[in-house]
Amino acid sequence: MLTQADLEDVEQLARQLGYDWGTRVREEYQTQERSPESWPGTLQQARELVDGAFGDQAAEEERETLAMLVERGARRAWRADP
Repeated sequence: MLTQADLEDVEQLARQLGYDWGTRVREEYQTQERSPESWPGTLQQARELVDGAFGDQAAEEERETLAMLVERGARRAWRADP
């Protein structure tokens, strides 16, 4: 279980993880000259990124929150100007 201070740090890392993911996907689509209007990623993919990045450091309920932060970060990057 994470302390409140640890959780805040991990949440920031999750946001950055999502932003980086969104940037990579946007760049891949631009390279292929494809551009769907909405974010193509899923919450399940975000969960998998969280599991890979944080493993057992976070409890189940914390991991779901982190996955949502990853997904939101990715959406933010998707909408950002390159």
